[in-house]
Parts: sequence; C-alpha cells; structure tokens
Amino acid sequence: PNQETEGTEINDTPLLLTTDQPVTAWQLNTPTPLPNYSADASLLLPVHALGTDYIGVSWKHRANGFTLAGYLTVVATEDGTEVTVTPTAAVEAGPGIPRMPAGQPVTLMLDAGQLLALRTEGPDGADLTGTRITATAPVAVFGGHACANIPTTSTGYCDHLEEQLTPVSRWGTQFVVPVIAQRSDENFELVRVVAATNGTTVNALGQVHSLNAGHYVDL
Repeated sequence: PNQETEGTEINDTPLLLTTDQPVTAWQLNTPTPLPNYSADASLLLPVHALGTDYIGVSWKHRANGFTLAGYLTVVATEDGTEVTVTPTAAVEAGPGIPRMPAGQPVTLMLDAGQLLALRTEGPDGADLTGTRITATAPVAVFGGHACANIPTTSTGYCDHLEEQLTPVSRWGTQFVVPVIAQRSDENFELVRVVAATNGTTVNALGQVHSLNAGHYVDL
C-alpha cells in the first residue's frame, strides 16, 4: 500500500513494482494515529511466491483514547478474485463492506491492484490472529497493528507492527529463532507460533503445546 488506510475498506492504492533484473524489495510503514513516533518495515515477496491460502497474524485490539486496532490487508493480483475471510474477531464495517462477525466467512470481490483492508472492531483483546483468508487467485497478505503494547497493556509504549505474510503452502515445521545481542534479562524475543492444521504439536523451550488450526501460542 502506498498510503494509510482509514479503516476497513477496498481501495486502489497499491503500487506494482517491476524490474528488468532480480531485486530485493521492502517497504517502510508509518501508521496513524502515531506517524511521528513509531514505524515498521517488511520484506516484500515477489508475485510468484504468493498463494491463495493464508492465516493471519496480528495483535490485540486496544481502545486507549484512540483506537489501536489490529489489521490484515489483502492485495489482489488478478481481476475477478474472490477473497473469503473467516475472521477470529469482529471486523468493523467499511464503505460497501458489511461488519464481519467472528467465525462467519464473508466473500468479497477484488480486481488486480485492489486492496482490502480489514480492521478489528473491538472490544479490547480482540485479535485477528488465526483469521483464514482464501482466494481464487494468488494474493498478497499483510498483518500488523496500528500500535501494539507487547507483551501486555502495561508496557510503557506501543509500537507499530507490519509484516507481509507467507502463504500456508510455504510454511514449515522447524525454525531457528536468533537472539539479538546485548539485551538485558528484562528484554526478550517473543515468538508467536500459529498452527495451520488441527492436532499440531509444538515443541519449544522444553515445553509441548497442542494447537488446532488457527490457534497460537506465544513463547
């Protein structure tokens, strides 16, 4: 997206980047309502790496004087793409888009270059992590949050989250988590593990977790 969305909506803001040689591309996103205080960046995936089945990763909705909402963004690559969203939390209504109750699939139509922005309606704690997004043609999906307090709302400041998500077809079963050097004991790496299928067993940090599709555990 090349501009900030105002909430749940469909618009024509995405940019198509093409090059005559292979390149690496990334984007920097500065959010409202805190454009001068926080930002996040994401590696961009080439079109041939996109898919038609995604599970969203976001963070909890929080109302703190102004709305700090989680979001998912879908960008179509082909005309007439049907996108079906089954949200794990209620999605606010937008122009021409009905309110989406949690757990109820909603299908919308996108043409190439159109963007579907989905934002949590609330209340506090509502989280779009685990939302299933399927499409009839390859789409790009981004997940994030306007300004998340991680790990809890008692954290002194919030920060913007932004990441392009990989399709389920490219998920794996073994991951290495690098630890950032020179951090004190008060700082840590938070890893959110999301399952694609029922009966998934996660082994990490000497603990075993059993997850169903769309469920997650924070480590």
